[in-house]
Parts: sequence; C-alpha cells; structure tokens
Amino acid sequence: MRPIYLIGFIFILLCCSSNVDAFGESDIDLERIVVTGERANKSANYTVLTRSDFINKAQSLSDILNQINGIQIRQISGVGNPVAVSIRGSSSKQVQLYIDGQLINDGQFGGFDLNQIPVEHIQSIELSKDQTIGTGSTPIGGAIRINTYNASKEVLRLSAGLGSFGMQEFNLTNNLVFSHGHVSVAASHLSSDNDYSFLVKQPIANPGHSETMPLLNNEFEKNTVSINGEIRHEFHQLRINWQYTKQDKALPLYRNNAPTNVSSLDNETTRVGLNYLYQPSSTWFEQVEIESYFDTKNEHYLDSIDGVKGRYATDKVNISIKPTVVSGLVTVTPFIDVNLQDFTSRNTQNGVARRCNDSAICDVKVTQRQWIWGGRVDWRSEHSPLTSHFLLSQLRDDSDNIALNKHNNEKEVSRDNFVSGEFGINSSWGAYSMAGALSRGVRMPTLFELYGDRGAFKGNGNLKPEQSNGLSLSVDYTQANWSLNSAIYYKQIDDAIVATFNSFGIGGYGNVNEASLAGWELQADYQLTQDINFYGQINLINSKNKSGFVAFNNKKLPGVYHQEFSAKVSYAINDHWSVDASTQYSKGLYFNLANKVEGNTQGNGNPSDRWVTNLQANWQYQAYTLSIGVSNLLDEDYRDLANRPAQGRSFLIKFSFEE
Repeated sequence: MRPIYLIGFIFILLCCSSNVDAFGESDIDLERIVVTGERANKSANYTVLTRSDFINKAQSLSDILNQINGIQIRQISGVGNPVAVSIRGSSSKQVQLYIDGQLINDGQFGGFDLNQIPVEHIQSIELSKDQTIGTGSTPIGGAIRINTYNASKEVLRLSAGLGSFGMQEFNLTNNLVFSHGHVSVAASHLSSDNDYSFLVKQPIANPGHSETMPLLNNEFEKNTVSINGEIRHEFHQLRINWQYTKQDKALPLYRNNAPTNVSSLDNETTRVGLNYLYQPSSTWFEQVEIESYFDTKNEHYLDSIDGVKGRYATDKVNISIKPTVVSGLVTVTPFIDVNLQDFTSRNTQNGVARRCNDSAICDVKVTQRQWIWGGRVDWRSEHSPLTSHFLLSQLRDDSDNIALNKHNNEKEVSRDNFVSGEFGINSSWGAYSMAGALSRGVRMPTLFELYGDRGAFKGNGNLKPEQSNGLSLSVDYTQANWSLNSAIYYKQIDDAIVATFNSFGIGGYGNVNEASLAGWELQADYQLTQDINFYGQINLINSKNKSGFVAFNNKKLPGVYHQEFSAKVSYAINDHWSVDASTQYSKGLYFNLANKVEGNTQGNGNPSDRWVTNLQANWQYQAYTLSIGVSNLLDEDYRDLANRPAQGRSFLIKFSFEE
C-alpha cells in the first residue's frame, strides 16, 4: 500500500468517526509567555511544547520540530551534519531562532545550528509560524524560541543512549533549589562514527565502478556544559545562563571515500546570557525587562587534500530593554535592541597566507551593527473573548568589510533601514477559536552575501533586504475526545536573494526574483479510547518564482516539500509500556531554482520524494525510563539536504533515571 493511501485512510477514519463539519484552531496569544509547570498551547499558528512533551521521546530538537505541521526539517545525513528548518515554505535564513530570548542567527551566513542545545537542556519550546514571539523585527519565516532548563524543584536526571553507526549519548542534569532561587547544572556528550553505507561514485581502489561501502572520516563528537541560575528577591528577578560547547566534525569525501582524508571542521562556542526582570507593585507600570548576552565562537577548518587551514572567529554582543505599561485593557511594550557582531577569517595553504585575488581565499574582517526599536500594543475586550495586538519596528543595519590580505584593500560599507510590523486578532465562540494576522517581514542580507569570502563567490554590496507581505487565517474546533485545527496562508516575497553563477563558475548574490507562497494546513487529533490516540496532518504548499532569468521564471521554490502527509498512533499497552508509530510521506521537492531533479532511487520514482516510517516503544517504572526507537523502519531511499543518498534504517536505545 502506498503511503498516501495509508495516511488518507487514517484521515477518513478520524473525520468520519467524529461527524466533523468544521475545522479550527485554539485560542492564539502571540505575547511572549514564560512556560511553567505542564502548561502547553498548541494551535495552527502558535505552539508551546513543555518538557514532558519531548524529554523521553526525541533525540534532537530536529526530531521534535519535524512532528509539527508546517515545519520541515532537512539535513545532511549523519549526526552532527548541517540541518535546515523551513516554516511554511521559508528558507532557514528567514527563520528566527532564540535561546532564552536571545536571537542567535549568525550574521555571517544567516543561519543557525538547530541542534546546538541538547534536548536534555531544554525546558520548553515556543514556535510561531508567521510572526514575532514578543518584540523585535517581524520575520519572513516565523520564529522558534528555546527556553533552557529551569526546573522549580530539585531534580537529578541521568540518561545514556546507544544507536546505529557508533552513536553514543550521555547526559547529566542536576537542579538545586534554595530560598530565593535555584541553580541547574547540565552536561552532555554525543558522538557517532557516522559510518553508514554510501554509494561512492569513484572509489579509490576502482574509480571506474561505483561501490557501496561504509563512509570514512565522518565522525562527530560534541560535549556541552551549561549552568543556569535564578535569584528572586521582592520585585527583582535575575537569571544567568552560561553554556560551553566543543564540537569536532570530520568531513568525508563523498565522491571517492579516500582513506587518507582527515579533513575536519571543529569549533568551540561560549555563550553567557543575563536576564533581569523588575516587577514593581504598580497598577500601571507592570515590569521592565533587560536582556543581554555575549557569544563567542572559534572554528578550525582543515582541508587535508588541498593543504588549506582556516580559523574563523565570531563574537556577538546584544542588549535589549523592554518596559511594559498597562492602562485599562491596553498593554504597551516599547523596546530597543542593540546587536554587535564581528567576524574574522584567517586562511593558509601549506602554511602560507595567500594574496587575495579572483581565485584565492580572501581573509576578511567584518563588523555588523544592528539597532531595532519600536513598540508592541496588546488589547483585550472586557465583555467578549476578543484580543488583538499590533507591533511596529524599525531596523537599522550598518556593516563594513575589509580584506586582510589584499593589496590596496579598501573598506566596503553597507547601510540599510527597514520597517516591519504585524497585526493580529483572536476570538473564540463556544468550541470554536479563530485568528487572523497581517504581517510585513524582513530578512537583512548576510555578511557573506554582501561581501563574499573567497574568489569563487563574490559579494554584492548593493543587495536589498528580502521583504514579505503575509496573511494567515486559522480556526480551531475542539470537543471532548477530538479536535481539528486548520490554517490557510499567503505570502508575497519581494527582492528575494539568490545565488547565480557566470560562465567562469564564479558566483554572486543578487535580488533577482520574487516569489509567492500559498498554503493550507490541517491537523486532526482523535482519542479513540483511553489508551489509543490518533493524529493526522496535511500540509500543502503552492509556490511560484518570478524572475528575469528564463530558466528560473515560473518555477517552484527549491528546498521545500510542497506536499506532506503524516499520521501517528499512540498506544498505552499498560501502566509501564507504550508504543508510538508514525509515518510521513513528502513529495514535490526541488534542489535548485531551475527545478531540475538529479539522481535516482533505483527506479523507484522521483528521487526527491521521501517516505519515512518510525517506531518507538517506551517503558517506565517509577524513576526509570527505557526508550527503544527505529527510524526509517522500512529502509526507504531518499535524498538528503545535499542531494545525496540519505542513510537508511537506524536504531536507538536510551535509558533514563530521574529522581
């Protein structure tokens, strides 16, 4: 049975057994919230996941987010490799990622390491699919906020896991509570050989014949230590977060799998965050919040084949101030954010720094300064379940770049300003909840897009910011043992930034096309019995490019599946054992702007289509938990983020103890 028929059958079962004739979405409140206890809010546009939703059910943040309708996760196969997250057809650069209120998108390349925070170190996850979480500039592709571990009681937790391809995981979390606060200490180790079978095009021993063999030099290891502390005294609350991560990643040669290859990309990251909250006993002055953080990352790159070594240093400093004033039914939050980032690269080949020219690596020093200011107004009705909010922000971006090893180098400068905003309204009536939102989003060009960093990729200092106009409507209908939530949305993206190459193979970025996105999401949840739960999801996207380049005009946006269907069943066998089975079928993915599909899946259809079935069994007794999971149970072939064959079936067993 094809996956789409299986998923369709489950959907029919869900809908028909409930006599459903209306769709819906639960009440949406896009204010920034602090999640406490077991609180959870899930709807079509906004979702909050608490620790109990994922702590023994997912290995990584990618696994958690991939289960949310409208969120797509694609990655290069193997633990520790790059991950791309898309929200309703966006690119990863258009998604904002926050950790404890700190925007951590990289100014150099625009993205982020989605799995830099181990699951064991996370307290809750907030996700907005089309708007800001709280204050700041409105994103094009939604926002994800990670709140780190912040238990209110004393907890000791130990866990260990073993998986396929040499995967090992160890975690320790300890939370201590005292009279005016608490402190949490967490440490994690994750490693993998990543030696899954791979079809090598030109193996060293016999370059003329492709051969499937274990992938060499693909090892990964990451060690993370974090300390969270919170102190409360009368009207004051101070929270401090410190995290150190050391990550080592070997880089394989996929084409020939050379045994002499020892290329690698290693990094060390230290992040320190400070959050101060003052809440006086005033009827109109509700609070003032001050957030700041410092982040430094040092990367070491080795290309053992070409003898190239690179050192890259990134430093970030941020401070934001947000007072909140209440007047009757209106809450006003003005804000100002200041972000400073520095990036420096140092490269050598065979121990010698090369002069910067059209074919050599250019060492650069880049500085970026951003100021974001504006205000948010929230209103609620006194006589009906009606709320609304309005957010307006001004973003100013100043950056400069200088090539360090170029003759007669001159500093390049870029200045830009942009206004973003959003308006949302929410209401409920009986079992129905409805929401609508209008937004104007922005993504500033990255430093790499503006300035490049090597001869094969030139910068473009004249780039305009990507801009979007969006509309979303959602409705939710909830009954005792089932619920439906649905959303439709439309987004127009102007001045989209894309990479193009000339006839000499030299690339650059330009504002060359526009794009439109329209989508529909539907999720059904049904509790068949006290022990059996079903859910099903449909996510459909229609996209279209408009470009002056004939090859790119009237094409679909690359990098996103345009149709996804998924279903899941959870069965609590008894007081100790439970089983989750899920399947997801994804199709309509293109790897480039021209929509050309490369590769094959042994004659099984479109190589971009993906059908993945997962199975997980959980055992729990008092303080002990055992999880056994199988990913890609049926060992289906599909292509990963880099358009290479993805790894096949994998296993994971994890044991946890929580005092």
